[in-house]
Amino acid sequence: MKQASTLKVAILVFFAAILISIIFWVALPVRFEIATSTDFDNYYRSVAMALLNGEGFTTHDQYPAIRYTPGYPLILAGVFGTANFLGIPEQIALSIFILLGSGLAAVLIFLLASSIWEPCPALIAAALWTTYPFALIVFRQATAALPFIIAFYGALLLFWTHIRRQSRSGWAYLVVGLLIGIATLIRPVAIWIGLLFATILIASLCKVPFSRRLLLAGLLIAANLITILPWQMWVTTQTNESVLLTTGGVPSIRDGLTFAAADKDRADVAVPPDVLILQQSILDQYADLHSFGDVIHTMWGHLKTEPLAVIELFVIKAARSWYGTDSQQYDRWILLVQIPYLIAIGWGLIATLRHNQPARWLGSIILLIGLYFWEMTILVLSILRYMIPAIGLLFILVPAIFYKPVGQNVEANHAG
Repeated sequence: MKQASTLKVAILVFFAAILISIIFWVALPVRFEIATSTDFDNYYRSVAMALLNGEGFTTHDQYPAIRYTPGYPLILAGVFGTANFLGIPEQIALSIFILLGSGLAAVLIFLLASSIWEPCPALIAAALWTTYPFALIVFRQATAALPFIIAFYGALLLFWTHIRRQSRSGWAYLVVGLLIGIATLIRPVAIWIGLLFATILIASLCKVPFSRRLLLAGLLIAANLITILPWQMWVTTQTNESVLLTTGGVPSIRDGLTFAAADKDRADVAVPPDVLILQQSILDQYADLHSFGDVIHTMWGHLKTEPLAVIELFVIKAARSWYGTDSQQYDRWILLVQIPYLIAIGWGLIATLRHNQPARWLGSIILLIGLYFWEMTILVLSILRYMIPAIGLLFILVPAIFYKPVGQNVEANHAG
């Protein structure tokens, strides 16, 4: 009965998320109308069209398309190819894709939440997610965030379902590794998620012999690597360098270290004078930072000579991860909107970790994932858009402010 009820509510969540997205698109004032992202216009779409034209992974100027991972261009090629086959405009096909993806992401949030909450509290998490303005904005911009979230949340739902049951199914963890690999090919931020999940698996399957746990963790990592290795090998042959998945990693890190000093089309960001001087110094060395090793060597040198400025810089980057934007416009307004969400998330996290299993268990996993995304966002250009996958999961913990998890009352009665 509960499964049937959950399925019915999940269907409602799917259509509600689509309706909310449509209302948001229609209600958005014209002066705030959201266009597709620059990356979409300048890179993703052109690579997708090259794929459809049989030109392979190439950019509009016929260079190998290795600035980003291939997952999103492949997805867009499927969307645009379907649009051409059906004879509908590409923009309409893209909008339909975004709407369906928004509904599916909301369902995955609801299903994860309903694993520890009754349907009504689980709806709180889904409602927070479907009405979260910054997710709605990012999805409307046709970034890679939405397909990444679907693949990643799908991997987490399958992973959580099986470790909660203490499952020994090798096939299940192979699929988890495959989904993580797909997510990584959409956005390389997930590059170490397979290792994180394998570690959680080994620590969580307490009823499974240790040797079996190691085997299952190995299957997960193997599936993850097999998924991404063909692309990695192709990138290596194209660059003749030791590049991890894309050539965009180091530029993203450099950009994150110079955001207040770089001469780009951005609003000014107020940072302490010593931090601005540090960023200007890094900007002067920008052309010499070709690899991760170059960045580490440079920052280590600054840490020895200007430790306070380096620490301040990374504290600022840690804070901006929760409200910053690439354009650096409206950051203060975004922070004001974010504060209630962050208070609810923090309160819900603390309350969840005080509950019994399985809520505390899932809460701990979500906390680790949140810390992972936060760390990865701090390393690059620290903006809110990169934290949205983690924020969606953290919404699952908010119902703990008002409700007890499924089965906790029963457990308490048995204990009494």
